[in-house]
Formats: sequence, C-alpha cells, structure tokens
Amino acid sequence: MRRAPLFTVLRSAGFTLIEVMVTVAIVGILAAIALPNYSEFVTRGKLMDAHTKLADLNGKMVTYWSNNNSYVSTGTTCGVTALGVIAAYNADVGAPFDVSCTGTAATYTITATGRASKGMGSFVLTVDQAGVKSSAGPSGWTSSTCWFVRKNGDCS
Repeated sequence: MRRAPLFTVLRSAGFTLIEVMVTVAIVGILAAIALPNYSEFVTRGKLMDAHTKLADLNGKMVTYWSNNNSYVSTGTTCGVTALGVIAAYNADVGAPFDVSCTGTAATYTITATGRASKGMGSFVLTVDQAGVKSSAGPSGWTSSTCWFVRKNGDCS
C-alpha cells in the first residue's frame, strides 16, 4: 500500500485569506454603489406621495371653487380643510408629509411639509390657485419652481 506524501494529507480544504479579502472588497464596492442609489430611490418614492396629495387637493380646491365661488369655508380655512380631506391625510402616521392649506376667498396655497421622523425633514412642496408649484429640500437638493423628483431639481 502506498501512502500519500505528508504535505497533501495536512492540506485543508478551505479559502485562503486572499480569496476572502477579494470577496469582501467586491461586496463592499457593490454596497457603496447600491446603498446611496437605493436611498435616493426611496426618497423619490416619498416625494411622489406628496405630489399625489398636492395634485389631489388642488383638484378638490378647484371643485370647491366651482361649487362655492370661494376657496374658503369659514374665515381663512380652505374649503378642503372643512371637508376633512387634509385631516385624513395627516392622520396617517406612516405618511412622509404633513399637508396644510391657507387661503382667502380668491387665493390659496397648499403646502406639503416633510416629516423628519420619516426622513423627509426640510422638504417643502407647494402649489397655489394659479397652479404655480415650488419645491425646497435639504442641503444638496436644488430648489425648483416645480415639484422636483431628483436632487438636481428635475421636475415631475
């Protein structure tokens, strides 16, 4: 019977340190690229929630005007506030934005203000009776005369 040389018997079947280090480096590079992109994707999704709410409220204000010939219900309360639409939006604890409305009989401004607890603090989006939109965001985000969806101020 022939015996195997001693050095082959003692050799273990595993990974070398270099192989493990290369694998960790590759995973680190992929994570460094993927995580910031994913984070911006999530932020853009939350911004779309604000866009949807503002557009919906803007339409409801136009309808309120056509039915009442005024944008306010009592005093300086926007008509949609009196209808409870804004309260319903703000009651959603998972929502990334709080919505408010101010106005007079002939004008209104609807504002969506980001909730810091949802990672959207410093974001403010508005629309008025003339359909003029504006956006402001945290440092690194370009303010815009539209509802932006990206850091560079691109509009929806």
